[in-house]
Amino acid sequence: MMTKRDFIKSTAAAGAATGVARPALATFAFATVAPAYAPNAIAAAVYDDRIPESHAFAFECSQRSIRPVAMNGDIAAVWNGPLAALLDERPKARIAGLTTTEDFETLRKLAAGRSLSTLFEGSHDFRPNRMTTEIVHAGPRAADFVWMMRDAGPDWAPTIAHAVLVAPLKGPGRQHERVVTLGAKAPSTTEPLTSWVLG
Repeated sequence: MMTKRDFIKSTAAAGAATGVARPALATFAFATVAPAYAPNAIAAAVYDDRIPESHAFAFECSQRSIRPVAMNGDIAAVWNGPLAALLDERPKARIAGLTTTEDFETLRKLAAGRSLSTLFEGSHDFRPNRMTTEIVHAGPRAADFVWMMRDAGPDWAPTIAHAVLVAPLKGPGRQHERVVTLGAKAPSTTEPLTSWVLG
């Protein structure tokens, strides 16, 4: 299993060669995903390497053999590159991410062309010492997300990753929930953030 130190070192090494920090994607292979780990069987975690919280989300996913995919500010290149290759091989693969809302909306439109829909969407709003998350997902158990996120605390991104990996997404209808995480540190960006799962 890759440690946090290994992940950071691979990111730094790859970034040194290109001038942009990114994980060494060759370290991860789609074939290594352990589909029995969680009910959601997520194959890839998209992150924006300019946003530390997004990076923390991807690291948490990588600990469960989910491939982190850095977008480096270009969601179209990620969609047409590593994600297209994944979906060509596994059309029903699920993809998760913590990105800016603008990047998520672009990705959602691109994913519709492959008949992927939004299984989970959490819009995160930050105020001093608190985060409010509006949750929408296609499943009957929004409460599973709520109780995990309520106690996430200052380092909320890994908790969100864990929640989208293990809370059931299948089921009839769409549910809306709101959860407040007290003590959550504001992200390093002022752009709105969204956590999501497509599948």
